[in-house]
Amino acid sequence: MNTRSTFTTTIAAAIAATALVLVAPAAQATQVDRFDRSTFDSTPEVSDAGYTMAGATAGELGGYLTLGIQASGGTLPEQGDCEAADVQAVLTVSPGESFTITTTGELCSHFMDGTPSLNAYFGAKQVSYTGTHRHARVTNGSIGFQHTFLGAQGQVGLSVRW
Repeated sequence: MNTRSTFTTTIAAAIAATALVLVAPAAQATQVDRFDRSTFDSTPEVSDAGYTMAGATAGELGGYLTLGIQASGGTLPEQGDCEAADVQAVLTVSPGESFTITTTGELCSHFMDGTPSLNAYFGAKQVSYTGTHRHARVTNGSIGFQHTFLGAQGQVGLSVRW
């Protein structure tokens, strides 16, 4: 093997190693966090068409959830029935950092006692973010709600890629 061939091979290997070192930190910069927050409101607002609740969330200090649910048909479902509902939620995960979610879900009334419950799912296009992270992107999430004689329980879970 001649000297020129060995030199060229050595330079090519050095360039490849440098490129690998420079690319690796960029790939590791993306971080995924999961937020699962819930709140209890003993006196939710109840109307003919929906529910509104708000309260501090279980978890880190500064968390707060406001949740509004409106039956798309204008009236709550009859006992044992389900119908589409418009859902608006604002989840504050820390002071100055919040996610606003607008989606639709399925609002059902239990067949035995009429207890309402909601399940709703959302993706990145249904969420806006306010906070300090410039590139926050929600990858998926869900909203849950149930109202009993004790009060209302609301839950939001979402994954965020920073």
